[in-house]
Amino acid sequence: VLAIATAATLLFVALSPTGDLEMTSLLRGELLSISDRDLVVLVAVAAVIAFVFVLFRRELLLVSFDPEFARTIGRDPVSYDLVLHLLLGAAISIGVMTAGPMVVFAFLVLPALAALRLGRSMRTTFAVAAGIALASSLGGFALSYRADLPTGPVYVLIAASIWLLANLVMRLRGSP
Repeated sequence: VLAIATAATLLFVALSPTGDLEMTSLLRGELLSISDRDLVVLVAVAAVIAFVFVLFRRELLLVSFDPEFARTIGRDPVSYDLVLHLLLGAAISIGVMTAGPMVVFAFLVLPALAALRLGRSMRTTFAVAAGIALASSLGGFALSYRADLPTGPVYVLIAASIWLLANLVMRLRGSP
């Protein structure tokens, strides 16, 4: 599916008169040049996703971390896994279309990896990951604005630096 989607994307870019420019902008993560229409779509989709996550948060957490127990108490893990994967797929696809694949995939992985090294419980790990993502975004925006650099790569490098720093801190503490 990835190969087919990539091939289709490249063909659409080749057929578009401004495709090369749009693809370069998408890959670089030019977050400041998102159109008003794309921003409205992004906010609307994010609001729906957040609403569904809040509505089914207990079930989604339960089937994600203990599907056997969920099955025991009458919840269908397959159905809730499907909901979870559809929500994540929608969030990732809308993010890739607006912010670019590099930024989306980096923000899916790097804050979580750093938070796993620093958090002591699931709640603090989630909070630390959100804080790292926020710090990477705000710090990346400020740095890219001052240095006149594309925002996406700066966001990613700051998130990666925080992850590397978290690893260094844990190694100095003697944790594996």
